Amino acid sequence: MNSQAVFAVTDTSGRVKGFMSKNIVLPISKILMDEENPRHDKINGQKEILNWHVEHLGSKLILLMRSLAENGQSDIDKVLVTPVKGMLDKYVVKEGNRRVAALKLLNDPSLCDDDLFRRRIESVNISDQLSFEIDCVNIKDQRRVAWLMGLRHLGEQGGVGTSKWGAVEKDRHTQDVLGGNRYWRSLYFIDYAKNHGLIADQQAARLNDRITTLDRLISNKDFKTTLGVVYKDRNVVLTIPEDIHRLLLGAVLEQISLPDFKVKEVYDSDKKFDFLTRVVEQAKIAHEKTALGLSEKSGSEERTTGRNGPAHASGHTAADQNAKPTAEGEKAHLIEKQLPRKTRKDPNPAQRDKLFVSSITIPSVESKCSRLYNQIDSLKLSEHGLVVACAARALVDISMQIYIEEFALVAAEKRNRFGQIPLPDMIKTCAEHLFSNGQISKDLKNSILSGEVSNPNSFASPQALHSFLHGRYTNSMEGLKAAWESCYEELLRSSWRAVKANKGNS
Repeated sequence: MNSQAVFAVTDTSGRVKGFMSKNIVLPISKILMDEENPRHDKINGQKEILNWHVEHLGSKLILLMRSLAENGQSDIDKVLVTPVKGMLDKYVVKEGNRRVAALKLLNDPSLCDDDLFRRRIESVNISDQLSFEIDCVNIKDQRRVAWLMGLRHLGEQGGVGTSKWGAVEKDRHTQDVLGGNRYWRSLYFIDYAKNHGLIADQQAARLNDRITTLDRLISNKDFKTTLGVVYKDRNVVLTIPEDIHRLLLGAVLEQISLPDFKVKEVYDSDKKFDFLTRVVEQAKIAHEKTALGLSEKSGSEERTTGRNGPAHASGHTAADQNAKPTAEGEKAHLIEKQLPRKTRKDPNPAQRDKLFVSSITIPSVESKCSRLYNQIDSLKLSEHGLVVACAARALVDISMQIYIEEFALVAAEKRNRFGQIPLPDMIKTCAEHLFSNGQISKDLKNSILSGEVSNPNSFASPQALHSFLHGRYTNSMEGLKAAWESCYEELLRSSWRAVKANKGNS
């Protein structure tokens, strides 16, 4: 045991009262798991605690092991331990339980009762970076231990605790480290609006907090048309006059930055359409008021000049006045042109009573999916909404599994202990593969990857299915149809087309 640093507590006279904390290095064998870890009920037995971590963390624990094996332990985040009473040179971990569990299992995989998981542990490649000598902070004072753990896990606490990164901070970190940036478009619009005085700092801060909501909107085709923008090579290109774009962008950002703005206002395509329509109408009214104020101000100046100024000055002002209404009228016309247009054909698909708008061809050999598809297509949503919702989710689940198996897309280590992959992960994996092979559009891929799968109104969401199963699916049915119409029907059609083609080539 090597003491690296010692911090002392002194009284008012400067005399040392006792040690508060000590940096020490401990072999993994001298660190015990915490039987009273807040993450679980009290568990008696060190091996039992390790197997609780295996059962509840699953693949996350393997990912942690790989990170530790490749990169070693964190240089800035030591394990917090406290001495065990009555046991010489033994310490219990109070902060860092997951890391210690991962290291103990890497050091001795036989501690894992699950044979399959044990083989996954044994497959982790351990580099020279990893040591089973653990950098720890040893603190005896249990009140201080509780305080330190509270700083880490109880949130910001008004500025006292740890301030976690939001989506913006995470994205900027990714940009700095990896050169990638998921929210680059949203950050561009926020920075552009700040630089041109369209929003205040407080509004920008609120927009940063709502970056996922803003990103949900700006990838929408109606947004791009209304704001007159196209995205090309990670640049925003304007297709309308910049003053019109600024007026509309300012109106959009102002609405989203309102304290009472809710993300449900831009969840699906219909709500985005309605939101953008309101924004353009409000921008048009604001422009008309501004133009009217300028006109009244100019008229007052003209009358003053006519009474007190020379004759030629009055004539010059009148000429300017004749020109201004034309310019302002043209601007109002340009704003109105940006109103989003409904492109759907009647009848509106959202009003349909069947889930499928058109047909999907599923190979006859996949009889389970074919039967399920035919049953769904024969049922009316108004009469069998619950059945359709659950069956549709099952159809997508099975179809995605078949697609992944057909193209061998997911490695074994990405599956859970039961060999399964979460449905949202399967949908995203298939969407990325279909796009990379030119089977779906970029807009469809982005719609899925930017949040459709995690949208609570989407039938792929566990929350929505829970709502369906408990009979509260009436309001969610519109979400089911919107999600199906916006991406899932085309995703299914494209995936089965690709599977059929691949089977034909094999």
